Amino acid sequence: MIRYLIKNNFKIMMRSGVNILLYIVCPVLVSAVLISAFSSLMENYKPDEDFMAEFGAIETNFADSINEDQAKDNDQTNGMTNSFNIAAINIEHPYFVPAIDSTDYYGIIEVVYFGWCAIVCISGLLSSEKKNRINDKLYVSNLSVTQIYLARLIPLSITCALGVSIAAVIGMVFMGVHWGNLLLSAIVVILMIFAASAFEMMLYEITNSMLVTIIVSFAIVWIWGFFGGSFETYMFSPHSMTLKNIDPVYHGNRALVELSCMGHSDYVLSSVIYSVIMIVVCSLIAIFAGNVRRRKGA
Repeated sequence: MIRYLIKNNFKIMMRSGVNILLYIVCPVLVSAVLISAFSSLMENYKPDEDFMAEFGAIETNFADSINEDQAKDNDQTNGMTNSFNIAAINIEHPYFVPAIDSTDYYGIIEVVYFGWCAIVCISGLLSSEKKNRINDKLYVSNLSVTQIYLARLIPLSITCALGVSIAAVIGMVFMGVHWGNLLLSAIVVILMIFAASAFEMMLYEITNSMLVTIIVSFAIVWIWGFFGGSFETYMFSPHSMTLKNIDPVYHGNRALVELSCMGHSDYVLSSVIYSVIMIVVCSLIAIFAGNVRRRKGA
């Protein structure tokens, strides 16, 4: 039964072409605008092949047997000897974090940001179910609240992932966006989409209103994006690292950007952990809220 429900919900969401189109067109258009606007600001920094650092040292020796008064009179014969030495150090190819240009940065970041707005994909389905009182029929069926929740979460996440994947491919082909390690990048993005879907489904189960869910979720995602680098690059952002480190969008953005410019990132693990925790916690809260509503006969 749950297989049929998942398949049916997936088909209904795929028929809503406008919603899917938003996840393809919007990331591409927004990325193109931001790439054009910030291309000069984020030009690749190319360091010199090598550089020289010079330092000076003063060496001072005093004769132990001559006191201060005698030193004034006899400084040329028995006094102090001063020498100034210059040493040079040549350093070739110093380590630095490679810069990332606006094409790669915004071509990645905006795809992620729209992935966090996953609830749009299922808005038509949930509104239709509420209008036709499908929820009442589902609650009196043999399906558990967990099965009903998964039958919405899985197709929602797949549909959203499909849309942003197409947008990412368009960015790679037509704008030259470089994602770096594709396997790790795909894992980070997909888990974030599932986390976003679980978070927004939790809000829907709590509020039982699509309008309220969209307003609240979009406001929260905007705040996360603001501190996480979706609008202003996190490299130039003056925000506190404490705020950034508690922001799931920041961890995902930084992991993907570093995978693009370096091929590896210490933030991949933290992004995965954040996403998994959100999926589990939000799903448990959503299922609990669904059980409460079922017991009340909603």
